[in-house]
Parts: sequence; C-alpha cells; structure tokens
Amino acid sequence: MPHGLGQLTGLRRLSLFVVGKRDRKNDALRELNGLNELRGSLAIKILGDKENVNLAEVNLEEKQYLGSLWLVGKSEHGRMTVEGLKPHSNLKELSVDGLGNVMFSGCMSSFTHLSKIEIANGESFQNITPLGQLPSLLLLTLMYLPNLEYLSESDRVGDSSTSTPPPTAFFPSLKELVISDCKKLKGWWKINDDQVTTTTEEEEEEKAEVLLSFPRLSRLCIWDCPELTCMPLYPTLEALDFLRSNTKTLQQTMKMKMKMQSDADVDAAGPSTSYSASSDPALSNLKSLYLKSINDLESLPELLQRVNSLVEMNIRGSPRLNSQLPQCIRYLSSLEKLRIGGCDQLDLQFDDDDDCQWQGLRSLRYLQFKNVENMECLPKWINHITTLQHLQIERCKSLMCLPEGMQLDKLEIFNCPHLRERCGNKKGVEWPKIAHIPNIQIDGLWIQLEGHYQARLL
Repeated sequence: MPHGLGQLTGLRRLSLFVVGKRDRKNDALRELNGLNELRGSLAIKILGDKENVNLAEVNLEEKQYLGSLWLVGKSEHGRMTVEGLKPHSNLKELSVDGLGNVMFSGCMSSFTHLSKIEIANGESFQNITPLGQLPSLLLLTLMYLPNLEYLSESDRVGDSSTSTPPPTAFFPSLKELVISDCKKLKGWWKINDDQVTTTTEEEEEEKAEVLLSFPRLSRLCIWDCPELTCMPLYPTLEALDFLRSNTKTLQQTMKMKMKMQSDADVDAAGPSTSYSASSDPALSNLKSLYLKSINDLESLPELLQRVNSLVEMNIRGSPRLNSQLPQCIRYLSSLEKLRIGGCDQLDLQFDDDDDCQWQGLRSLRYLQFKNVENMECLPKWINHITTLQHLQIERCKSLMCLPEGMQLDKLEIFNCPHLRERCGNKKGVEWPKIAHIPNIQIDGLWIQLEGHYQARLL
C-alpha cells in the first residue's frame, strides 16, 4: 500500500488494505490507525507469516462506522497469530480466513452486536469457546479448521446426579451453523475424561435430554466431519444437511427426547431458564433433510417416520444403505419432495401392495431417482401416491420397465438408455403406460407437451 495513506483521515471507503511480505506487519497496519471515518466493509489482507500481528495498531475500537471486517492471511503455513482484535461494538460481520489463530479472549465485550462470523483455513484453532455466549450472533461458519476438536472447552454436561440444565444457553441467538472440513471435530463441548470412563450410554443420553443448546437454531450443515459423534438437541431445527460424516451422530440425536421450555418462557425469561417435559423427538420440527455420501449409513433411523413435519428429503451417495425405504417414508404425511440417488444397495420394492398403507403419504408431489444403478423396474408403490405430479428419472442405466397407471402431470427421463428406446416414441414398448401423461421430456426433448405429441426420438 502507498505510504502516507494514514494521513487521509477523512477517507470513508477503503475496501482492501494489503500488508506485503516485505512489510513490517505492525508498522504497516499503523497506517489505518487514524482512518476512523471508514464505513461499510474493510478487508485487511496480510501476506507472509514470519511475525504475529497486533491489530491494536489499526485502532478498530474507534471505527464506529465499519459494519463488516475481513481478515485474510496468505502464508505458506497458515500459522500466523492475530491478537488485539477489539473492534467497535457496532461491527456486524467478521470474517477470518487463512490465519493460524485469532485471540478472541479479552475482546468479547466488543462483539455484542456481531450477527455473522466466518472462520476458515486456520491451522491452530482447537476451539472457539468465547463465541458461544455472543448474544446477537445469527450465522456462524467454520470451514477447513484441521485441528478444531470442540466448539467449547467448557464441560456443558454438568452433574449427572441432577437434571438442572446449564445456567446459560450455548449460542443463544444462533439461527444458522455451517461446519465443513473439520476432520478432528469430536463434539460441541469437551467432556472430562473421568466422565467418559465412569458413565454408561444410558446416563449420557439422560444428560443430553436436559440440555437445551442452540435454542433458536433453524439450519445446520455438517460436511466432512468424520470424527463427530456427539450433538446436542435442536428444538427449533428446520433444515439439516449432513454430508460425509459419521451416521452415529444423527442416530443418537434421533433417539433423544426433548425437555424444553415453551415459547412464552423463552421470550419472557431467556432461552435456558424454564424447562418442561416433552416426549417429542429431538428433530420434531425438521422440514428439510439432506443426507449425502455417508459411507457407514446402512439403514435410515426408524424414528424418522415420526418426523411428521418433514417436507423435503434428499438421500445421495450412501452405497451401504440397504433398508427398504418405503417402510420409513410412507407415514411422512407432510413430505412434498423426495430425491434418491447413488444408493446402489437400496431396496426400493415393497411386498405389501395395499394402497391403504400409503394413505399417510398424502403430500408428495415430486419424486426423483438418480444414479440408481440396480433398478430395473420402477417400484409399483408409486401408483399408490395419488398426489404425485412430477417424476424425474436420471442416469438409471438398468431401468427398463415402468408401472402402469401413473397419474402424473410431468415425466422427465435423462440418460436412461433402455427407457429412451422403450419410451421415445409411440412405437416404444413402454409408451402405452405413459401416453396419458400430459408432459413428457426425454433427454431434453419434449415428446409430449400439454397433451400433444411433439416428436419422436431416433
């Protein structure tokens, strides 16, 4: 950056400030000390990692008009430590990318209005304990933190002999949490070694039942966290994305029952002061579930059929999943969209042909099969779903047969060579089964549109 920038004390916009590899880091940062009229967003990019950085030189505490701060490090090892982070309390968004560690302790009083925090590519982060009590934090993203083991070092389980919940909520206002590529993450909070060795699995579940952590969380994404085996309860969770992680985490959460307070208690007394017993499962408000590339998933949790609030479910790339799917889904009365793909061992057939068994699945409108290599015939139970309007079939290379009587508004077929041949024109073997469907598209070509035959595939 040009020398003398610090003399522009009336400067209001500075989107990027770069500290070069050859610069003395803290001396360069001192150029920002008097620029207290800056507003909007400021990104500070620090190159090299030979010395630690003290942000006290920037005088962030006096920059009351800044709404967003980005701290970006670009170094060979990503081990630079940043201290002195004490922004003005008006700061709303903070992003830390490529820095080894940031010393959050001692600056939490400045974070009272922070609503969004992103931390990525930090070599030395092992926990983010201070952030758990931020009152205004709504969105937290943690990505590529290879040594992160717990979100908090504090033991939140408490005394196993009492049902008293923790005195303060964990992330009391958080609505969205994204955790990606944290390979060593084990749990939300650290449990003392003596508790791990002296308590039974049943006792651990009882402890979990009295916890009301993340009392306002509505969306949770966990991607590539294979060591994570423990999760707290999510009484308000509506969307869960679970990718390339340990299925035990999901199964344990599904077993839990919530002991939670009413909404009136939350509004009047805070998120962790009054509890009342409930027999609802921990994910009873879930509306969207996305499961992808979970290699150890062999069966869907039986309690999934009790999540009657579920509107959309997407199951992808779980090669060991082999349970009969219909047994789990046919009671999901609110389910509107279902996507299934890349589950080669999944049994999609069902012996019971009684349409009464499917009356509970009364909201499904969209169904997709993708990369289901073994499926030769579409399952007959599709005909019992009277609400189904849109069926999409993609890359099912072995699929040859369709059931008769499908009452659809739209049928789409992509990259299914046998079906292309058997359904591509009026002479196809399967055409009589689908001729009544108003809209048919095969490999991007409309064969039938609004009930009118359009073309034929060669």
